[in-house]
Amino acid sequence: MCWGYYWGYYTTIFFSQEADEIIDELKEQVDIALGAEEMVEKLTDTNLELEDRLNTLTDTVTDLEALRDLSEEQEELRMEVEHELREELDMSLNSTRQVLC
Repeated sequence: MCWGYYWGYYTTIFFSQEADEIIDELKEQVDIALGAEEMVEKLTDTNLELEDRLNTLTDTVTDLEALRDLSEEQEELRMEVEHELREELDMSLNSTRQVLC
């Protein structure tokens, strides 16, 4: 047998093993990249859901603040009406007292 034949055979086996190792490393890198891509997609979806929730909560807060303002205005109006009615009642009572006395 010829040394050249063995040399070529062993060289081919060596490079084939090295190529297999490189392929395995590249497969691992692809798997890692796919995992990272999935994570980015999940985080993006979560971020979008949280933005929607934030917008909903912001709208709710705005509505509640408007209701609070309306409630405060109604309370002020109620107090004014009560004050006016008390004054009218006092005037009526005074008039009645004057008539009776």
